[in-house]
Amino acid sequence: MSGLIRVSEEADWVAANWIFDHVKRMLLPALQEKDPSGELAQCIAEDDQSGMSFIVLTDLPSEHMMLLHAAVEEVRSRLASEGPEAIADPSFFSALMERVAALADMIGTDARLQQARGG
Repeated sequence: MSGLIRVSEEADWVAANWIFDHVKRMLLPALQEKDPSGELAQCIAEDDQSGMSFIVLTDLPSEHMMLLHAAVEEVRSRLASEGPEAIADPSFFSALMERVAALADMIGTDARLQQARGG
């Protein structure tokens, strides 16, 4: 099984279900810290309640895309500092890091994020 985050109509992030769940578990507290209103974390948590590991972010405003990107980068940094022992099977750490980097890169190139940055 795999999880999917649809960032836009042209961009989907697909990862093994364990990676999807791990990233989401780390992402939600980071989002709550960056967005005190809790709207963005709630959006992600609610979108995935179907149990289908499918989150749609195509309607997020540019401000939320900026917060999301910062939270994903925080997750990436935290994982890098914790190292392979941060997960149950350290041999899969490089796969986890590759998928987190792909998510950060995908969000980082989204037009809404570029708009929020004034570009």
